[in-house]
Amino acid sequence: DGDPTITLDGVAIDTSGGTGNADGAGGQVQFTTALSLSSAGSSITTGAGAGDILFDDALDSATNQALTLTAGTGVVTFTGEVGGSGNALGQLTLLSADTVNVDSNLSASRVEVGQTAAVVRTLDATGATISTAGGDDTNGGDVLITTSELLTLDSVTTSGGNDTGAGATSAGAVTLDGGDVALLTGITALGGDDNGADAAGGTGGSVTVTALDGDPTITLDGVAIDTSGGTGNADGA
Repeated sequence: DGDPTITLDGVAIDTSGGTGNADGAGGQVQFTTALSLSSAGSSITTGAGAGDILFDDALDSATNQALTLTAGTGVVTFTGEVGGSGNALGQLTLLSADTVNVDSNLSASRVEVGQTAAVVRTLDATGATISTAGGDDTNGGDVLITTSELLTLDSVTTSGGNDTGAGATSAGAVTLDGGDVALLTGITALGGDDNGADAAGGTGGSVTVTALDGDPTITLDGVAIDTSGGTGNADGA
């Protein structure tokens, strides 16, 4: 139709290649129209070998559902916006890939990349914001990214959400481990304010950046990092 959308309702897609003295290439998975997650547990894997996962259009979830991706030595590319228009994903877990390209803004409740024994070689999010900022009365989520080679991020936001009466919220942690790491704009991990001013403000998020290769480099290109606590009857940590 004029505005087509594909819905994944807890679906598992597996195009893995066979095993042998080397893993066979998995089949490419490509979504050329908008994609929406309608329930928990959706996963896409192309196995341990080559096999790309490509999102050419928007990816979102009206109910904050999680998605797990495994691309082996393939490429994962988010061309369209992820979690836009207030429809953030739940936890986005990317277990393995050779290269990850984040070409548009990405919003999720939590982001984990390369946090298992599997390897993500590079991630490039130039020009995009990765956000796990909390909604109303909700803590910000963590952003945990590990790559074996270059990790390039533009802007990361994990701030706590607005207090509407439940009390101040805390920001999520940001942990970035890359062979080399380049930060282009900034990291914002602010504790939420206690708008009733009857309790302390929320806690700002911790930020840890580590370069891991044999000649490690961390590049800050005019970057602002802000982990301030929120305001209340006392400032948050």
